[in-house]
Amino acid sequence: MNDQVEKHLRAYGKSKNLASRKGLYAYTTGPAIIELMIRFLKPFIGMSVLDAGCGYGDNLIELVKRFTPTRAVGFDQSEGQIADARKSAEEAGLPINFLVDDVETFDLSETFDRILVSHVLHVPENREKALETILKHLAPGGVALFLLHSDLNLQKRAAWNTWLLETYGIKKSTRWEDFTVESSRELFASLPYAVHETLVDDSVELTAPEPYTEYLESTRHRCEPAPTDEQWQAYLNHARDEMEDEIEKNGSFVDPTMYGFVTVTK
Repeated sequence: MNDQVEKHLRAYGKSKNLASRKGLYAYTTGPAIIELMIRFLKPFIGMSVLDAGCGYGDNLIELVKRFTPTRAVGFDQSEGQIADARKSAEEAGLPINFLVDDVETFDLSETFDRILVSHVLHVPENREKALETILKHLAPGGVALFLLHSDLNLQKRAAWNTWLLETYGIKKSTRWEDFTVESSRELFASLPYAVHETLVDDSVELTAPEPYTEYLESTRHRCEPAPTDEQWQAYLNHARDEMEDEIEKNGSFVDPTMYGFVTVTK
């Protein structure tokens, strides 16, 4: 694991950062992500299911509650997130096996009817190997669902990041930027399986800037070089001012965003 990936995982796993992202997701205008996952994954009662890169386990826990699978396994590289996932499953009384593992190299010696891979493939250094390893665990006739960012993800945030670069020479990057549903098409098209892609509008709409500014505050680790406190506050103030202006004018602030759902049927 290179330093950039390790830094990303360390920051991503902090509970405050998780809470800020989940707080922002509560203001999306489209269907809840879990409902979209169910639509495309097509889970069924008694299936076996794997969540590769499960994070804090919310999606897998919800699938287990609704579909009572015969086997449910989730893994992630973040020990902190897996600890949270295990605690949540235990509190809910759900028989889920949560593991710490690497999406490029994991080997569970079994296959699954359904595999969920949500916002994961942008993280590994070798995405081709990660995809191959994931699909090795998919049973014949099984479905793997990959949730990917789009080039059209949070477009106003992208403009704020451009302002930061042009004003202070600070680049605020995310690992998903070079692996989106648009740029991944060639990789998925090379697979010897049936592949289907759907783009879904899931824009963020707010009547107050706080959920978004709290999310932005959690992304400082993505800046290179690191901003001074004064520069970082100026960035947050710039974003807040634009949100408040739009809310005053239109009654709400909307940041257009799209997600890509790619299903692979073996």
